[in-house]
Amino acid sequence: MEPMIVTWDREVIHEQDGGAVVCCLAEDGTPVALVLTEELLEALGLSLIASEDDDR
Repeated sequence: MEPMIVTWDREVIHEQDGGAVVCCLAEDGTPVALVLTEELLEALGLSLIASEDDDR
């Protein structure tokens, strides 16, 4: 099964529990929500700002 390709539409909804909903669009324009708990949000944020040197 092929993964669904989605693009972030630059909207993030911050939840009261510390999590977030990252709003995306599928290639056909269908809205997709990536729901992240507080822990997953932190992990994603850290991995996005990590440099390649951090992995070595």
